[in-house]
Amino acid sequence: MLCSDFKEKEILTINVENKRFEHMVMLLAWIDPAVAFNLNVNEAETLLPLADEYDITSLRQSCLNILINNLPMGSSEVVFRYLNIGEQGNMTALIEAAISRATEFNPSDLKSDENLYNSISPSTLTKILEKRIIKCEKSIESTPPRRGAKSQRHLATQSTITTQAASGFSFCAAVPSTFQEPTKPTQAAFGSSFPLGGAFLTTLQGPTNPTLVSDTETMVSTTQKQLEECTVDSIYCSSSDLTDVTIVVEEKKLYFYSEVLRRTSSVFSSKLDTIDEDREISLDVGTFQDLSVLLEYLDPRTKRILPSVKTALQLLWLSLEYDIQILHEACENYLTSNISKGDEHDVTRCILLADRGQCSELKTVGKREATRIRIDKLKQTESYKEFDPVTRIELLEYKLRY
Repeated sequence: MLCSDFKEKEILTINVENKRFEHMVMLLAWIDPAVAFNLNVNEAETLLPLADEYDITSLRQSCLNILINNLPMGSSEVVFRYLNIGEQGNMTALIEAAISRATEFNPSDLKSDENLYNSISPSTLTKILEKRIIKCEKSIESTPPRRGAKSQRHLATQSTITTQAASGFSFCAAVPSTFQEPTKPTQAAFGSSFPLGGAFLTTLQGPTNPTLVSDTETMVSTTQKQLEECTVDSIYCSSSDLTDVTIVVEEKKLYFYSEVLRRTSSVFSSKLDTIDEDREISLDVGTFQDLSVLLEYLDPRTKRILPSVKTALQLLWLSLEYDIQILHEACENYLTSNISKGDEHDVTRCILLADRGQCSELKTVGKREATRIRIDKLKQTESYKEFDPVTRIELLEYKLRY
């Protein structure tokens, strides 16, 4: 009997440690054919881990069947307890059944016991929350709207549009004024974090030089289409008497001003400290066009208007990679007010970058925007797949609350 059931069938003496005596008696009673033993739910819950440990297949399956059949009547506490048992023994059938039952509870019920809630693995908890959201979305879609009724989001959107129209809202209104219309590249235009020397700025600006002013106007007129579709060469592809550093990216060269780079970025400053005799620095993060747009935002001669959410997201990423605080703040401010114009890819990337850059307000705004997007669309984005488990669960919990 023992030889056929236990995995220790070749051992004559079995030393059982860290097991309760009454549990082992119950296990042996189930095995003994002379004992009539009908398992109840509590006994099945007790014996399942033992059956799994000792590889008693028939007992394991009997316990699983009893617990799975009990789940439709189980409380959230029971569900999480079964999930723990299932995860410890890698019991897929029990885990899936418990997840299905968990999606029937409201989020507040699921979190009624924080210890149990937090004991579940992030991957399992993510599945529960995602499936719960899908159920909620289907329920909303199947409910016909009342005639004449408008959702709160629709009313809020109308109110926002009216307010924006009344105040002359422009697409780039969220950009700080120091970035929106810096007609002269003065230190004040960049704030205290950009203390450019007066002599350098006077040389770079050339206020009485009509040729340089004309060049600046040409640079400022670069269109959004040119920025995003990369249909023209960078305005920094040619050197001048003022450029004194060459940036090499994707085997192409960009020419810029070392003083601007040094004072805006600790990463650039470190590279300039070890620059070679050719005055070249190589950058591995970002494409040629990415770096071209970045330089345009650092150039004191140009207007700094963020043309779109996608451009702002790309620049925010570069600002984190190269530690450009002034650009980081400008992109964060712009996205906080304009991420609602983005699609699901923009929203999830916004959350990802906000989390990385510790931008709590922007992260909250991103999560709020995610509530208007179906979960299946969010899951298809690359940024959602890159979320760390905590961020993903935070987003799903937020989406369920709102």
